[in-house]
Amino acid sequence: MEFLNPAAFYLLGTMPIVVALHFLKLRRRVYLVSSILLWRATAEDRQANVPFQRLRHILLPLLQVLFLVLLTLSVARPAVRRAGFMHGKAILIVDNSASMQSNEMGEYRLELAKQAALELIQQVSASGGMMVLVTHAAETHIQQAFTTDTAQLRRAVETIAPTAAVGNLRSVFDAAAHYADSPRDKVFFISDNFDTLPDISLPLHTIGVGGAAENIGIVQFSMEMAETPRGKLYTVLATIQNFTDTDSEITVSLALAFPLNINPQNVGIADSRERFFEQETLTERLANNEKPFDDKLVSIPAGGTQSVLFSGDASGLEGQVIRVRLEVEDDFPLDNTASALLLPRPPLRILLVSDREIPLLTHLLKTHGAHVEMLQVATDAYHGSGGTDVTIFDRGSPENVPTGNVIFLNPREQLPFGEAVETDNAAARVISEDKTHPLMQGVSLMGLQVREASRRELPIWGHSLVETEKGSLIWVGTEADRQMLVFEFDAFTPELSAFALTIPAAPLFIYQSLAWFESGAAPIQPLSERLTHATRHAFRTGESLQLAFPLTARVHVQKPNQTLVEITDAVFKQTELTGVYTVFVDETPVERFTVNLLDAAESALSASSSAPAETEQITSDAPLQPVTQEVWRWPAVLAFAMLLLEWGFYHRSGT
Repeated sequence: MEFLNPAAFYLLGTMPIVVALHFLKLRRRVYLVSSILLWRATAEDRQANVPFQRLRHILLPLLQVLFLVLLTLSVARPAVRRAGFMHGKAILIVDNSASMQSNEMGEYRLELAKQAALELIQQVSASGGMMVLVTHAAETHIQQAFTTDTAQLRRAVETIAPTAAVGNLRSVFDAAAHYADSPRDKVFFISDNFDTLPDISLPLHTIGVGGAAENIGIVQFSMEMAETPRGKLYTVLATIQNFTDTDSEITVSLALAFPLNINPQNVGIADSRERFFEQETLTERLANNEKPFDDKLVSIPAGGTQSVLFSGDASGLEGQVIRVRLEVEDDFPLDNTASALLLPRPPLRILLVSDREIPLLTHLLKTHGAHVEMLQVATDAYHGSGGTDVTIFDRGSPENVPTGNVIFLNPREQLPFGEAVETDNAAARVISEDKTHPLMQGVSLMGLQVREASRRELPIWGHSLVETEKGSLIWVGTEADRQMLVFEFDAFTPELSAFALTIPAAPLFIYQSLAWFESGAAPIQPLSERLTHATRHAFRTGESLQLAFPLTARVHVQKPNQTLVEITDAVFKQTELTGVYTVFVDETPVERFTVNLLDAAESALSASSSAPAETEQITSDAPLQPVTQEVWRWPAVLAFAMLLLEWGFYHRSGT
């Protein structure tokens, strides 16, 4: 503590005057009386019945001196130095992503982050209040709105729930930038990794938690069931990565997973608050509801990956949940399991409308899978799709384009969407392609030359995949209830283009296009671009899903932790837990899907790139500056209280 006006202590020199005035008595008048016997007896009796009479002689001066001391302290302007005070608002962001469930010496990283957040709340105060945000949440990142009430801030931090969600931090930092409207506002970010921080204009303070952790996890997983001459066979492929510095040998087991004992009738719809099990408890429950039926011993080099393939007879397993489990004890059990529903591929009905034989295309369509049912009709014989999953028009288009999935091969003419088109007989060469689209994964057509192609102005909903110097060569688009793929050249005539002979680009592109169309017909699918190789009804944590169920019915989704979530629209965002989800329509289970982590960056558990939790790394231009806060009001209030007490005691003594 310091005093901004130390000269005020000279007022204490008046204390002897106050004491002296107390002992100065006024002269009393002398009266002659005949006897004081009765007065003396009365005085002695009064002194015997009233305790602490001697204090009456010193309490008044004591209160007066105390009043003078407090008044002097107030005038001296006492002040304290606060190291964590800041002008403006403070925004605290706590990372609750999947990696924060890593075990650090018996404690989860999220718990360490909460401890660091509570210490920050205790040490830092902002004139505009503090807000608490979390990096991953189903609805909003806000855990606590701006407040100066430390009790509310502490409760908000203590109730932060763990998630298995992954993804970038752009959305939460965009929210922070939205709520920070002054250059004096500051952002505090507590996490175990700062490698993917987005650029923000606000001063950023990072607080790191976590160190090097040992982990071996599943980073890729897929499962299929196919019809073969030998019957139904399942194929499970899992890629396991060793994030440690030593070679490891582990057992990978394949198990039939039974659902947890959940009765949706006993889970109140209104009671839809989040309830998270402890990770050990959930892992134990999952393990107790498994029936292993295959396992393999796998050796994985330090820092390397190893793929494990399981296959066998799928008889009796259709519709069941198959789970791959790593029999290993590490610091991050969240990626030690991956599961999916063993579902047969529904028939894929393809209608080819063409007046010519296209053996290269026909072969590619039929080899997509045993579930493909293909029919070819002449252009004049086409009168509608009639329940076809994919309709392919060769060298033309009907007046009424059918709904669903449509492929146009070298339409040559104006499609019924109002775009201008012209045919260019000059040769063209592919100069660019969109490698981010699912159809282009692993596909490279750079340098491909075509002898002639149509030049078309794409509609607003069209998206170009492959372009030449003269325009788009292959493009996709969604219009109304149609998902379309358009080839602006003759892709299956070798004299006009070498597309069909490009190995493996052409077969892979056709297979991925068909798989893309198939996934679009599923009742549950992600809102983002569909992955063509993804396992049906299996998704990753944090994905937003679109549910194709009637909204007029009561639709609920039961999460792996037994929580029921009511669906008010066609989008389901609460995929922050790994495990099996069940969709109920009017309390009847109609669909199930699984959610897995499968993220190598999250499983890497890289050590925090900032200082330990008890220190703070300042990435802004200037750290928090200490501030001097005056506290003269408190001694002034106490002085006023002493004055009232002295006044009351004086009048009581006088009576």
